[in-house]
Amino acid sequence: IVATDLDGKVTHWNRHAETLYGLPRAEALGRQISDLGVRPQESTLAEVITEGAGARTRWEGELAFQHRDGAVIPLHATAAPILNSRGAPVGLVRVAVDITERKAMEARLEHQATHDPLTGLPNRTMFAYRLQHALAQGRSQDIVAVLFLDLDDFKIVNDGLGHAAGDALLVMVGERLRGAVRPGDLVARLGGDEFTVLLEGLASPDEAIAHAQRLVEELTAPFALPGREVMVTVSIGIAVAGDGGSGDLLRRADIAMYEAKRDGKARWALFGGDAETRAAERLLLEGELRRALAEGQLRVVYQPIIDLATDRINEVEALVRWEHPRRGLLPAGEFVPLAEETGLIVPLGKWVLAEACGQARAWQDGRPLSERIAVAVNFSARHFREPGLVDSVASLLSQIGLDPGCLKVEITERVALDDAEETTAALRGLKALGVGLVVDDFGTGYSGLSSLKRTPIDTVKIDQVFVAGLGHGNDDEAIVHAVVALARALGLATTAEGVETAAQLDLVRALGCDHAQGYYVAGPLTAAKVEPLLVAAPRSSDGDSHDHRGSTFPAHPQPADTGLRRRS
Repeated sequence: IVATDLDGKVTHWNRHAETLYGLPRAEALGRQISDLGVRPQESTLAEVITEGAGARTRWEGELAFQHRDGAVIPLHATAAPILNSRGAPVGLVRVAVDITERKAMEARLEHQATHDPLTGLPNRTMFAYRLQHALAQGRSQDIVAVLFLDLDDFKIVNDGLGHAAGDALLVMVGERLRGAVRPGDLVARLGGDEFTVLLEGLASPDEAIAHAQRLVEELTAPFALPGREVMVTVSIGIAVAGDGGSGDLLRRADIAMYEAKRDGKARWALFGGDAETRAAERLLLEGELRRALAEGQLRVVYQPIIDLATDRINEVEALVRWEHPRRGLLPAGEFVPLAEETGLIVPLGKWVLAEACGQARAWQDGRPLSERIAVAVNFSARHFREPGLVDSVASLLSQIGLDPGCLKVEITERVALDDAEETTAALRGLKALGVGLVVDDFGTGYSGLSSLKRTPIDTVKIDQVFVAGLGHGNDDEAIVHAVVALARALGLATTAEGVETAAQLDLVRALGCDHAQGYYVAGPLTAAKVEPLLVAAPRSSDGDSHDHRGSTFPAHPQPADTGLRRRS
């Protein structure tokens, strides 16, 4: 509490004022209040307060006082006139409360409201404010651009290494992004593994593209997490506005980002009118796919696999097709990626599993155990995050009456090498049921031999890209031979995918593959067309390279279903 006369000389200075202002009472009394550390702007305020006192009015507000040691202290103050017995003002009394802690709390709350708590980057709220301001304040010759970044396959890192490692990676990504942009550019985290960059003052859209390309390259370098290095890539969507632009930039950049992922990930895409059209088509297709699941528009076809020791078809792979009411029969590549993105892959996969197991059970009737037909069904990584996966498979097999040994589950290398607890437990649970486990497209993903050894798989499928190169004098023969040798060392069987010629069949047989699959054997067929092929066709005793099509193979290879199998 401080009191002054009408000339501003201190007449009262209590002990709390001594502490707050760092000035003993004896030094303060009789001095002008403006000489005791009030900053210039506060001197003017003191005059306003004094004038108010002269008018016999009360004043209240916030001001700052400078401590003797130089620290500026925020205060909440009230000031009122001191009146004599006749009611005339003779001075001014000011009561001040130190609000340093309150101001610090307000600053923290404001920061929390506008910044991401994990990375410390601005959040969606702050980004939207800055974007709106940039579009409103930008000069007509300037270009404003938004980059929308999404880490490719971040879920695998998060699930495989744990959420703590995933969080650490996101922090490192944020730091690397901040270090890669210009000082005035804004990097924000929208949530999950999505980041945005606001670029202002660009001369042309080419500058935005150059920035995006640099960020793609920056994020290809490995990140050092505790105990291991992790590599991730990023897909970037670019949306540009000039001459005032549009506040819809963020949505357009998001659409462009999905275009980049559709084109193969680890790249950028610039928003255009076609991208918006494709996004609308994608939304329409998602709704139609939901109806297709409900209305029974999906079909299962089966691609035969032969045992190279007997030339018998003893296994088929179940592949899904969509009998679209307007577009006809759609291959898996037209809708399975969308099902993966939207989560529809889970009910879709369950339906395919039930259909395939039911058909496998029908094929067992009247056949001895030695001639039973196994069916392989593709499982998505999302299926292994579903609770009760093993129990639901066991229940289905029991209801249908299918021996678990007649079911094989096909997974990608990334699923096989996933260290996530639920994935490992599910794989072991399926193995304990007697279900076979197959790693599809082996050699094209992240091959980790130590993890592969720990995973309870039975078969590896050698990707068709290596089989296609056999007989052309390249390294593919050495790769296939090495994979077969590795599989044998681990006690695993091998299946060569994409066999389309007699020469390829002879080569994969000579290299020691156990099974073969491809259009030289048969393409995807309906169950009715598979039935005649399920006839034993033993090899000739001399082991010559006779016409392997015999009664087991179709008379002619069918048109290739290029690029669809692995996504089926």
